[in-house]
Amino acid sequence: VLEEFISAFQNHIEDPVRLKHSLLPTVTSNECDSARGSNQDSLVKMLLGIDLLQPNLASILLEKLPEFSDEDQVFDHTGTVNIPHLIMNQFRWLDRIVKSKDLVDKMFEVVEITSIEIQREIVTCLPEVVEDSEHGDVARQLKYVYFDIGK
Repeated sequence: VLEEFISAFQNHIEDPVRLKHSLLPTVTSNECDSARGSNQDSLVKMLLGIDLLQPNLASILLEKLPEFSDEDQVFDHTGTVNIPHLIMNQFRWLDRIVKSKDLVDKMFEVVEITSIEIQREIVTCLPEVVEDSEHGDVARQLKYVYFDIGK
């Protein structure tokens, strides 16, 4: 069942507009009386909150990043969005990172094949996903990986 869900999710986000809507916060109409308010987390953020799904979904999302250069944005009737920024925002403020080291390793793998703008997004997200015990290792990795972020 997990593999079927992951496969269906992957197919769902192949369409850039569906990907965009999956990454944006959900909005509840004012007619709905909800204690949570009218804005909630995105579909992707809610799914990342499920421990069983998180590692696979995180990998899928990170693998989407190279598809977008810093000029690529998704257009539809609601306007444009920066998909890499939205993707990386999904990892910020998660209650729990299931496999932090694997997620950080995947980020370093992806950072090597992305544009400078996306590299910045990834690097600024690292502190949000790195466990305290891994800070030294990540700092060493950053030291040895060339980032031309200053340009």
